[in-house]
Amino acid sequence: MTSTLAFNKLIAIDTLLTLDGVVPSLSELQSRLIIHMNEFRGALQHDNVSISDTDTLCKLVSAWLDHTVEASLSRSWLTWKNYGLESYFFSAQMQPAEQLAVLTPLLHSPHPRTSALARELALLLCATHSVFARLQPELTLTTCASSPLQLAEMPDPGIETALLSPPVPFRARTLADFAIFIALLGALWLCCFHSLEELYQCLF
Repeated sequence: MTSTLAFNKLIAIDTLLTLDGVVPSLSELQSRLIIHMNEFRGALQHDNVSISDTDTLCKLVSAWLDHTVEASLSRSWLTWKNYGLESYFFSAQMQPAEQLAVLTPLLHSPHPRTSALARELALLLCATHSVFARLQPELTLTTCASSPLQLAEMPDPGIETALLSPPVPFRARTLADFAIFIALLGALWLCCFHSLEELYQCLF
């Protein structure tokens, strides 16, 4: 399992809670999220993400999950405080300003998977606290700057087609079209001949 897939499985809890998905119990939900968090950590290590960056990413994901679940449960009498993932995996909880401080360097990480996951996390955290709003311009510039590069790296299919398949001369196209027309005309005549012969046999 890749770290991206494991990350997507974790953040899918937001959709589950928004659509009022069936959650057997808070302890069961915590157990499932703990399993997915361990899968995410293992996938990051498999992708050669450094131990410190892995810890930071896991802590930020845990903080976002805790905030998301708690916000969803605020509509009921239930609370997530005794089941928080950040308290389960780490000794202390980070305040939003601390989260911003450790997230910002990850956005500029030379490891492509680390920086990509950091951008995804930044977009999610922007919806949780106003302190992350200062990242919006940087995230927008990063997205816009990456688009031309991706387009530049893609080959032009029109040029390849022109090189591999030169245009057919007009005379050759005309002869080919005439041959197709004659073949269709012959097939039509053959069908009509058989139909007339069968009609003749039925009448006489």
